[in-house]
This record gives sequence, structure tokens and C-alpha cells, in this order.
Amino acid sequence: LSLGKMMSTKKDFIGRVMAGREALVAPDRQVVVGIKPTDRARRLRSGAHIIPKGETPGPDNDQGYVTSVCFSPTLDQW
Repeated sequence: LSLGKMMSTKKDFIGRVMAGREALVAPDRQVVVGIKPTDRARRLRSGAHIIPKGETPGPDNDQGYVTSVCFSPTLDQW
């Protein structure tokens, strides 16, 4: 969610030790991102796997999965 910039670098805060854990700063860690369909008529489904366009579906091309889906009033789409 890119909230790391909100953490102070000068003073102590609750969660400082946890924020520096190896698994939380590893470059290959899982991250939460927001996605939306390129076609407004299509709807994303929870559990769907993200495969690059034109690639054969399979474990080698799996870039992640959809954990949850909700309607966005701001975007007026799912």
C-alpha cells in the first residue's frame, strides 16, 4: 500500500522492530496491490490467478492471485 513513507526515520514508534523484519523488506516478498479489469464489462473473481496476456496458464507464468473483490463507487465498477 506504499505506507512506508509515513514511518518516522528519526523517532521511535510502535511497530518499528516489526517493520524492519527480513521477510517484510525482502525484494521478492508478496505484496498487496490494487487491480481493475481493463474491460469494464468484465468482473474479477476472488481466487483468480493473474497470468500475463498471451502466456500459457501454468505455475511458471502465475504472477499472483486475487484475494478479494469489491465494488468501487469512485471507479463505478467492480
